[in-house]
Amino acid sequence: MVEGPAVIKPLDGERLVTANTRVLRTVLGCDEPTIRRLHKPLLADPESTRRFRALYRKGEEIPLIGISWWSSHHGKDLPPLEAWVRLMRGIRARFVNVQYGDVAADLGALRQMSGRDLIDDPTVNQLEDMDSFAAQLASLDAIVTISCTGAHLAAALDVPVILVRDDWFRREWPVLSEKTPWCPEMVVVGKDGRDWETHFAMIETRLRSMVSDCAASGEKG
Repeated sequence: MVEGPAVIKPLDGERLVTANTRVLRTVLGCDEPTIRRLHKPLLADPESTRRFRALYRKGEEIPLIGISWWSSHHGKDLPPLEAWVRLMRGIRARFVNVQYGDVAADLGALRQMSGRDLIDDPTVNQLEDMDSFAAQLASLDAIVTISCTGAHLAAALDVPVILVRDDWFRREWPVLSEKTPWCPEMVVVGKDGRDWETHFAMIETRLRSMVSDCAASGEKG
């Protein structure tokens, strides 16, 4: 049983979990540019993706950002709702719930505290229809999420993702790097002993840059 956050330190100066060139070559036999060239993202149904995007944007040229904040797994340190409220207030965007489960109370609290709308689409149930969930994720400009199925699926679809990593030891995400070779479009922002307010201030900065890059490149229309 894990009793608290793990402190991960390099051994003899070696970065054990990172996306530097040497590790990429060791793990995958190639460097990051080659990984990006060889990476073949999953493809969601294009018609469903367009329908979700049009529905959520409501005719307005505004970024769509998915958020997922809760997990039923007991071994995760979850950010408080107040941290997500800060994010919703700080970024001009339309936010979309990509969280699984019955979170009606959280949705109400997030809307009330932020003063912002948070789209909750009852036609999408990721626990029953993964294809529909994939199309929903693909319709978004960016996603901010804790470690969960949605994080892996969004990354596999090449949707820009900010992964909110806590300080509990877990094997699936880098500890000493913000990039992972398995998910080229993902940025892993570790808590690294900081309080949640400071952590989410960093996430807000990265998200603003990520959304700006999407707008500049004209992605998804």
